[in-house]
Amino acid sequence: MIAQRKLDRTQARKIMETSYLAATSALIWIALYYLPIGGAIFRLALPLPLALLQVRRKSGAGLEGVALVVLLLVALMGPLRGPLFLFPYGLLA
Repeated sequence: MIAQRKLDRTQARKIMETSYLAATSALIWIALYYLPIGGAIFRLALPLPLALLQVRRKSGAGLEGVALVVLLLVALMGPLRGPLFLFPYGLLA
């Protein structure tokens, strides 16, 4: 039988913040890719949710967030356009 661990409040908050901020970055990327609004101003703000995650929860959560964004974009946009986030914005964040 597998023993179940209970999450404490800080671990649950880390998981929740990682998922929400990664989803925010993915949503901004999809909006910038398909909608012709914002341009350079929104592209400058694109790595901000992941940078905020790294500042708040250290580099481990930041790497998890980048990996989660890439996986989410691969699922939503396909294997060719999904990883395009990683090189200019994932490394910047």
